[in-house]
Amino acid sequence: MCHFITGIISGKITIEEINSIGDEFGLQFQKYSNEFVEKQLKSDETYIWKRCKYCDCGTPLGMFKRKDNNQTEETQKAEIAKLKQKGWSEAKIQRLMNDRNKKAGQEASKFEQSKRSAFHEVQKWGDFIKKLFNSTSIKTFGILLHWYSGSVNTERITLKERVMIDKTELSTEHLLEMEEDALLIIS
Repeated sequence: MCHFITGIISGKITIEEINSIGDEFGLQFQKYSNEFVEKQLKSDETYIWKRCKYCDCGTPLGMFKRKDNNQTEETQKAEIAKLKQKGWSEAKIQRLMNDRNKKAGQEASKFEQSKRSAFHEVQKWGDFIKKLFNSTSIKTFGILLHWYSGSVNTERITLKERVMIDKTELSTEHLLEMEEDALLIIS
């Protein structure tokens, strides 16, 4: 269905303080409730949702992990074997593979272009987080990226892991390489 960005905060901070800093970066948040996520949080963590007009589809957060990887050599060999069993000729199989390789090359080029534009958007997130820690008494700020098949407040999300990053070590690569359903926690 759609990507939405949620997360957590802890420390002596209010949503109003977060949003006053977020205004500068085009980011707004609100407290949110999802019992399945909240059961997995620590007692001092507050669940939040990044407000958006429709959804966060197309977000550069985690885009490096969403990239469709080319088929592995083993998968490709297995597919070729199946095509041969179906009676495909070597020439027909080669045309299919050539077409796929050409398409993969075009997609890789598009992906490289989108990576360059994504750095600016992700840098905005990084700058926001740095200012948040420099200007407030926030203890932790967490980001959760999830592809929703239902409602944001009723989706049954199981957190894969909690990825901890020191605020001084946060980089654009951390944000670009976020994994779906892994809570990235900056402290």
